[in-house]
Amino acid sequence: MPLPNARITFDKFHVIAHASTAVDKTRRIEQKTDASLKGLRWKLLRDRASLTPDARADLDALIAQATTKRTARAWLYKKQLREIPARKQINVVRDMLTQWATNVMRSKVEPMKAVAKTMPASSISARSTPMPLNPLVFQKSRFF
Repeated sequence: MPLPNARITFDKFHVIAHASTAVDKTRRIEQKTDASLKGLRWKLLRDRASLTPDARADLDALIAQATTKRTARAWLYKKQLREIPARKQINVVRDMLTQWATNVMRSKVEPMKAVAKTMPASSISARSTPMPLNPLVFQKSRFF
């Protein structure tokens, strides 16, 4: 039974989970030609603040190579995406998400492009009562 007025709600947890999967896919692809990415999986998937100082230094060393490593760019895109739902104004969220998606689509980080394609910023609408985590509401969009 079709529901023409149905809305799909994406909360921050699920959006970031898909972005984390994209970071891991990017790492796996790039690791085939770059052995320096071995052993970085959990450092890339965990929150930077919860890493040990040594692990944080390894992650920082990778991020410093963002111009040459797609895995580093994928991690930066995930970090940017994590910050977007924290905004209060829906128009700011829409603009930031549009800019994020544009940047991702211009990059060569293919797994992250798949995440960007599933979240069309033009279909974000405001909720009458904001939820604690400020989930984004998308109308007529594809689910991950």
